Amino acid sequence: MRTYCHRQKKKTRHLAQPTKIDKPSQSLEQPPTLQERSNEAGLAEWAAQQQKWAKIGNTLLDQPPGNSPQPWLQPQRDKNTTSPSEPSANLHISPMMGANPPIQRLMDVKSFQEATKGTLFHPRKRITAIDDPLKKIDQSGMDSILLNELLEAINGWLKVASEDSTRKPVVLQLREEVMTELEKIATSLSQDFDPENPPPTRSRRNAFSAEVTGAGKKYGSDFSDFDSKQFRVSGRAPQRRIEEVKRLKMEDGTVVYYATGLVTNFKGKAPMVAPYPDPIPLGDWYPKVTHINGMAVAPKSGLLSAAALQETVNTALGGKEDVAFGQDAVDILYTYSAQRGNVVFDLIDCIKGKLQIEDEATGKQEDIMLDAVRSKKRVTVSAHSRGTIKTDNAVRNVHEILTKELLPSIRAARQEEVMAYWQANDPQIGLSADMLAELSYSGFAAEEAKKQLNTYIQLIYAGNAVQHPSAFIDVKLFVGGLDLVSMFVGTYSETGRKIDSIIGTGGSKKSKLKSVGGTKGHGFVGNYVPTVGQEIAQDLQQR
Repeated sequence: MRTYCHRQKKKTRHLAQPTKIDKPSQSLEQPPTLQERSNEAGLAEWAAQQQKWAKIGNTLLDQPPGNSPQPWLQPQRDKNTTSPSEPSANLHISPMMGANPPIQRLMDVKSFQEATKGTLFHPRKRITAIDDPLKKIDQSGMDSILLNELLEAINGWLKVASEDSTRKPVVLQLREEVMTELEKIATSLSQDFDPENPPPTRSRRNAFSAEVTGAGKKYGSDFSDFDSKQFRVSGRAPQRRIEEVKRLKMEDGTVVYYATGLVTNFKGKAPMVAPYPDPIPLGDWYPKVTHINGMAVAPKSGLLSAAALQETVNTALGGKEDVAFGQDAVDILYTYSAQRGNVVFDLIDCIKGKLQIEDEATGKQEDIMLDAVRSKKRVTVSAHSRGTIKTDNAVRNVHEILTKELLPSIRAARQEEVMAYWQANDPQIGLSADMLAELSYSGFAAEEAKKQLNTYIQLIYAGNAVQHPSAFIDVKLFVGGLDLVSMFVGTYSETGRKIDSIIGTGGSKKSKLKSVGGTKGHGFVGNYVPTVGQEIAQDLQQR
């Protein structure tokens, strides 16, 4: 009879066991030994694990036994006689590891394309469906969401592939690697989060209930339900998490973010968010890097672009620990600006932005910047395409708000000096010294607001769609040589930016515009993420 080899975990829970099984010894003097159980016992625990994850909508372990690799079975082959054509030919399973191979990187997309290259009579057609999710993993790193997307593409190809396909062994090997990574991630997450024993939450005022946006709803191309929703992308692949978060301002003015649910997968282009039993306060956490998307972007594409940017920033930082947060990765707060159904409605939304009509997404950008200035903690505000329009409107609004807030203190501090000046230097234009002094106070407050904005905000516009950027923050503008949106809608050249600043129609003199390449288009991930990620990383290293 085959035997089930139990993994050694930091903490073991048996959710559906007829009898109590003691933990293996963790003594240093006696190394843990393998425990053997029947396949029936292993299957029972696997089923219990599935039930546990079903409570939060996780699909990592949805594959039924028999239709997928069965990690609860010990291999019964001679370890020295593995067939080169078998998917696990390159996997080494040591005795102390039982049926669990070590974490390993997947083959990259170039290696996969080379291994499955086409010929004149056998071109690569259907198998190209596997290339796209592999590219996303190359860009963003492995996590459960991207691995599930890759697994779906692999299974889709295997359903139509012929039995004698020469590419099948390569695809089967990739599938086994994916399943290995998914099981490893699922095991780690199950240790970190138990839906039957959720993390305790602090007492809070004006709290909100956890809800799932669009639960059970089918989406076409209008994702207005998700507009201005915010998500925190945290950790590094493969342990990356994407959580929906909400900002709450307490009565004493303190801002606290709450995690309300975990993105476990996607249904079409909409995220599947498993709500936490109670919103979890994130304590002193604040966003150091933020991003908002452009037009015609579905939630799935937007979240994956945020994950790609987060991975690029952390890669550029070289894995250096974030001392401020006590963590080994910089998080990103992503604000979704909704796709409105079709290009016409998205363009209308852009026009509203051009007319400086505020909406919820603009308001979220204002909150991010005001929180940064008031808490004196620098934040990166990254925007793409239509997001640059909303963000630029937010910059103007924030500058006006800060100017009004600073005015009383500046008036009190400089009243004697300013009044004495205008009483001694009447310009003979029909304005009293008091009126001239008020104008001076307003000017001083505006300059101080501008100084604070530049101190605490790094502003980046990628695929810039703003023709006359505000002059209140020194912004880094990035455009592509083939980016038609920037070319016809926004500031497109450094010369044009300088002229705009000199004649006073818009833009700060210290702003900079750079091209990311003559062949680059408008898409964010493929064209702008590498450059924007490097720019953010450089700023983070100087904080």
